[in-house]
Amino acid sequence: MKPGAHVLLAEPAGHVTAPQFEDTLGFAARADGLGPHVGLALARGLAERLFHVSLSPTWWTLPAVAFAGMALAVTATMVPVRIVRRVQPATVLKGE
Repeated sequence: MKPGAHVLLAEPAGHVTAPQFEDTLGFAARADGLGPHVGLALARGLAERLFHVSLSPTWWTLPAVAFAGMALAVTATMVPVRIVRRVQPATVLKGE
């Protein structure tokens, strides 16, 4: 099943299913895997260009940033999923 295709399944309003949660974690993991690397590259470039200093990350920064990013991404994607889950497809298709 495609991501998001199960949103319109007949589940109780406001209920988040396991596949939706898995999709949410998948999107969050991809964003979280790319984000710290892009951020580190930008920070190094700006530090060198603006302040003429070299940045080197400490061992704990990447796991801390990754965990914080994952928590934020999961939280941010759960709100729209709950809103979409309240939509009743039959009612919307009837135009009521």
